[in-house]
Amino acid sequence: HDGILLPPFQAFANLVREYHGCIEGIHFRNVRLSGVALGMITRALQNKSCSQLTLQNAGLASEGIICASKIIEDQHSLQVVNFNENPLTIQPASCLFTTIQMHPKMRQVFLDGCRIGQNTELLKITLEGIENIEAVSLSRNDIGPGGAKLIADMLKRNTHIESLWLNDNNIKDEGTIEMAH
Repeated sequence: HDGILLPPFQAFANLVREYHGCIEGIHFRNVRLSGVALGMITRALQNKSCSQLTLQNAGLASEGIICASKIIEDQHSLQVVNFNENPLTIQPASCLFTTIQMHPKMRQVFLDGCRIGQNTELLKITLEGIENIEAVSLSRNDIGPGGAKLIADMLKRNTHIESLWLNDNNIKDEGTIEMAH
């Protein structure tokens, strides 16, 4: 896998490094990104300005999530991140959401299909990490009624979220009632 994909990633990283303008966004969808490839991208983006980062369905393991957190930390102009379809676990998610929470310009976070709702502790870490974000998508995470209660509690004290997408989460009537109160 790396032997085939690394030369194109290296060429891409070289182009990014040599580019002198503002980069509106870097978008990878349905491409498996190894830690080595993400490291190349991280180094290429140093001293660059990028406002959007999409790593959707990129097969990011723990190492990849932590590497992506470094990109977010280094990119002070970043406003939108999309991690859709990358299953999260507690330790890398903790690193990711600490970075997102401290980011000065982050406005939108997309986390559809990241299996966040299957673990209460992971959902709590996620909700704490997105408290300062204006638009959040948590669709297709199997949040369920219990997770809906956690979200309702977060929304009671949150003044930043303007848009929250919770499509296809098996919230059911009891979860909807929790969120309404």
